[in-house]
Amino acid sequence: MSSDSEKEVSVFKDGNVSAETWAEGSKMLSQAFPRLPIEWFKILREFVKGENFSDEKFMYAVRNLIKTCIYPEPTIASILNFDVRVRIYEWNEIIEATKSYSAEQRGNYFNQFVAVNNAGRVGYVLRINFNEQIFTKWEKK
Repeated sequence: MSSDSEKEVSVFKDGNVSAETWAEGSKMLSQAFPRLPIEWFKILREFVKGENFSDEKFMYAVRNLIKTCIYPEPTIASILNFDVRVRIYEWNEIIEATKSYSAEQRGNYFNQFVAVNNAGRVGYVLRINFNEQIFTKWEKK
């Protein structure tokens, strides 16, 4: 891994927004921002489909927009750009961070991580960020 974007992955899987979830999310948006025109929702729907939003990601994005929008009306980009990412570490990064630690401290630090399969290579995520729907544990061969 060399670039920062390769060191992070989204916590959301690609998917499709169901009719029920679309209705719930668009209702929340229209209640929070009553001046939004119907055309805004039509454009949003097409982009959400094109970006392969899942139900979960769409609802997180809607709630985040309602909590954080500082303008009188939101932009579609505010929803489309929403993501939650988890950092994947390399072994050498963990070693470098712990080189001045005692053996006990280093062991405690290592225990915070889970080895995961990262496109056929081993990577490490913080245990609190590990989710079996996103990651598979690394299997030694």
